[in-house]
Amino acid sequence: MDKWEQMMQMMKGMPEEEQMKQRQRLMGMCICGDCPSYKGTGETQGLFCSAGKSSVITEEKGCTCGGCPVTPHMGLTKLYYCTRGNEAQQRGVAM
Repeated sequence: MDKWEQMMQMMKGMPEEEQMKQRQRLMGMCICGDCPSYKGTGETQGLFCSAGKSSVITEEKGCTCGGCPVTPHMGLTKLYYCTRGNEAQQRGVAM
């Protein structure tokens, strides 16, 4: 079991209020707004590594996911979450 799988198990075991606090902490770490694929699209959301694809971002112009503090914290292994789906979707794992 890798770090991401461990984090998902931990999150599932948390009460809903704690899960919300964790999401808020992650959102505070998120750098989606600095990404070339995000800029200029009108997108206002972020944390696509958790939320999944953007309905606004359609073009891959570069990816900052690898340098995002959320990536090592959550044990993420993929890129372009805004266009390809969240970690679970890209891994083909049902959540």
